[in-house]
Amino acid sequence: MAVADFLLFNATLLGPDPLLAESTRLAIEYLTQFILKHRDRHFVMIFYDLHGHWVTIAICLDMGRVTYFDPLRRKGNEPQRDFGPIKYVIDSAYRDAVKWYGMSGFSRSPNALLRHNFNFPCEQQHEGSVYCGYYCAHTIQQMINDFKPKGKKTFEKVRNWFLANAGTTLKFS
Repeated sequence: MAVADFLLFNATLLGPDPLLAESTRLAIEYLTQFILKHRDRHFVMIFYDLHGHWVTIAICLDMGRVTYFDPLRRKGNEPQRDFGPIKYVIDSAYRDAVKWYGMSGFSRSPNALLRHNFNFPCEQQHEGSVYCGYYCAHTIQQMINDFKPKGKKTFEKVRNWFLANAGTTLKFS
């Protein structure tokens, strides 16, 4: 797995506003080049700052899936967080990498859309806590520690691991 530089990926700098067009373009360009550089990896990870709340995003390159590990996931009828700006950046960068640069070794059609899972089960921070950055780093640490295969893990094995471990709560001393 590879972890992208988090400075370009924050909701304040991305979005449809024309004033944000340059920062959005730079984020797409950076992520396109990052995907190309790490195309042999199974996952590309992003830390995304959603107005002071951090979320880990895993892009499974060869499966065309994007998973959002939100340590303060919505509950019940709460509205979904607005991941539109980062979704646009990810979709654009992936499309550019596959179509324009002919990223090879993919079993997927270059025209296939990425599938985004915004409400994926993962370890949750306590309501009212401010440890989302810790939980994001912990998610990546867990993936590094638990997925050290000689070959690539399938998306289903990674998903099943997170589903089995989603009920655990981290404790701070």
